[in-house]
Amino acid sequence: MKLSCEKITVDFVGLRALDQVSLSVKTKEILGLIGPNGSGKTTLLNTIGGQLKPTKGNIFKDNLDITEFTPQHRVKNGLARSFQIVRTFDSLNVFENIKSASLVSNMNYSDKIKFCDEIISYLNLDRIKHVLANTLNYGDRRRVEIARAMATDPDFLLLDEPAAGMNDDESEILLTMLREIPNKFNLGILIIDHDMSLIMKLCDRLHVLDSGKTIAEGLVDQVKTHPDVVKAYLGEGFKNENA
Repeated sequence: MKLSCEKITVDFVGLRALDQVSLSVKTKEILGLIGPNGSGKTTLLNTIGGQLKPTKGNIFKDNLDITEFTPQHRVKNGLARSFQIVRTFDSLNVFENIKSASLVSNMNYSDKIKFCDEIISYLNLDRIKHVLANTLNYGDRRRVEIARAMATDPDFLLLDEPAAGMNDDESEILLTMLREIPNKFNLGILIIDHDMSLIMKLCDRLHVLDSGKTIAEGLVDQVKTHPDVVKAYLGEGFKNENA
């Protein structure tokens, strides 16, 4: 199964945020979307998720054109995402937050409950299963956000800076969890994050944007030494440290 964008262009008033960007991610693959601030990463994720409509271009899940689908329709068709700002239901506990997201899946109710418990166990949320979301620390709230997206039983998971605000230990724990999700839950991941240590260890491939355009794509070892990527984003220090 494949999720793909073909020549996506997004125009705002006086600004071209994306300029003919094409990418694809397959089931059981992790694709990292990186680039400087303002390069168009979140705009592209919002376009794939349905929060924005492209000015030009198309989005496909296999041969199904989902360009005009609403965000809710996309979730029903196997796309789920997390956001930079955590959006839990603070008056509900962790299990209730995750269960509420599972209601859109096509499973019967008992299977939904079992699936939610499986996700909770996998993401090490058992100890806070019955704790109200508004009392959680930041790292736990982040994992609940990911768990809610997973509870929709997606084919593709879109993650917008899941490690933002986490310390090194929390990021390392998250890395270990994310790495195994594609195989364990049979899905593909498209992830944005500024934690380059996490991205370089986690992803199978990278896609790099700068000023709304693709400047490089390919395997991690190829992209991290690409001259345009080093110049626009990583810097010579990163290149020398990771040579």
